[in-house]
Amino acid sequence: MPDTVAPDDFTHSIYVEPGDALIWGQLTAEPATLIEALDAQCGTLGGIRAFVGMSLGEALGPESGDHIDLSFAGGASTNHRFARDGRLNTLPVHLSRIPHHIAAGDIPCDIALIHASGDAGKGLNLALSADYMGAAVTQARTVIAELNDKLPETYGETAIDLDAVDAVVATSRPPPIFAPPPPGDAERSIGALIAKLVPDRATLQMGIGAIPDAVLEAMAHKRDLSVHSGLVTDKVVDLIERGVVTNRYKEIDEGQTVAAILYGTDRLYRWSHRNQALSLRSVAHTHASEVLARFDRFFAINTAIEVDMTGQINGEMASGRPVGLIGGQVDFGRAGLASPGGRSIIALRSTARGGKVSTIVPRLADGVVTTARSDVDVVVTEYGMAELAGIPVFERARRLVAIAHPDFRNELLSSLDRLF
Repeated sequence: MPDTVAPDDFTHSIYVEPGDALIWGQLTAEPATLIEALDAQCGTLGGIRAFVGMSLGEALGPESGDHIDLSFAGGASTNHRFARDGRLNTLPVHLSRIPHHIAAGDIPCDIALIHASGDAGKGLNLALSADYMGAAVTQARTVIAELNDKLPETYGETAIDLDAVDAVVATSRPPPIFAPPPPGDAERSIGALIAKLVPDRATLQMGIGAIPDAVLEAMAHKRDLSVHSGLVTDKVVDLIERGVVTNRYKEIDEGQTVAAILYGTDRLYRWSHRNQALSLRSVAHTHASEVLARFDRFFAINTAIEVDMTGQINGEMASGRPVGLIGGQVDFGRAGLASPGGRSIIALRSTARGGKVSTIVPRLADGVVTTARSDVDVVVTEYGMAELAGIPVFERARRLVAIAHPDFRNELLSSLDRLF
């Protein structure tokens, strides 16, 4: 049986030693109580390291970067604070490979901090995310669980054997609520364009934010869609309850919505509780090429920060600092491109920073390529779709200019002679 400890006690030397490497859950799976306790004592712990994934909370204070060697493989607002100050080591890796890197020791894990539901006398449940924490639990010397009675219990790869857990901190706090702003006119235009590409019985992957929400809203008239994605949001539940997403014609995991993380509001969490139609799986399953290759109509729908005029995609850097990383864009994009009846779609607004800059650019500003031009398929803005797969670079540029914001098209056209 694991020890039951108070939040302030889990950082005692019996659990955390100088130089230890920690991994904890990301997004909704962040064990906020444990991280807050760690943050309060990090100055006395002797040079610990942490792999933080994506974070949207404020559990780590601004001084944590002075005491914890932080690395990450995703993007989120809290992480940006440390990136701006040069206190965040970015890890450019495909999300599907993170469990492998944990198992191999490339991403070291002495201590795993998990956010769990369940019963401390029977068994624990990863509840909101199965992404890579199962691999961390297997690899770790010590596993500390924040056992939260406000979390759902979910199926898939979420069960944690009590024998693997060393200590439990009992909490009772609602899970994080994430509700993106409603889509605007530009996002709805993008959603309508993408909906034209997606046939009935397709399998969808999408991210988070106003554009993915608009895409899902535009699918309301489709029939028998399936979902195999990195994330599931409230908008997916909308389509399930309308009978649009049935998962009836999936080549694998038939009848189940499959994802690595739940990301949304209390409505999503209530729907997920003991729901056998939902399966939370490791990214080694949700993002794996050998799994994705089994889908005949796989539609990968992802976003980007900018696209250059040859089709290279930047989903990581803005104004010289990381705001995201590779994540699952390449894993899913290649699957969509290879799927016999599928597509790989990059969707983005034509401008950023309140319309001051174009997201279609002559060259990527920071020289970071998330998706190579050889892996691009179709790019969509509110002004149209640019089909790029199998198209020479000059014609690609012409097509991308056509879907750029009108205010920037002449400038982009004038760059063609310099580029080609």
